[in-house]
Amino acid sequence: MTTKTSKVYAKIGGYGSLVVPMSLLERIVEEGYIINTGYSSNGSIEKVEPVREVTFYEYDEIRAQLAQQALEGKQ
Repeated sequence: MTTKTSKVYAKIGGYGSLVVPMSLLERIVEEGYIINTGYSSNGSIEKVEPVREVTFYEYDEIRAQLAQQALEGKQ
C-alpha cells in the first residue's frame, strides 16, 4: 500500500521582498504561491494567489547595499 504525500510549502517572512537567483525563479513562479494569513493564533490562510509580479535586480546593486549596511554596522 502506498500513501500519497502532499507538498509542504514554507512561508518566508519579513518586512521586505524575497530575492532569489534566476536559476530558482522559474520553479518559484510555476509552483509557488503568495498567501495572506490572518491574525489568529494559528495564522490561518485567508487568500492564495499565484506569483504574478517579478522585478529584476543586478547582483551588483545587492552587493553594494550589503557593503553599505556593513559599513553602517547593520549586518
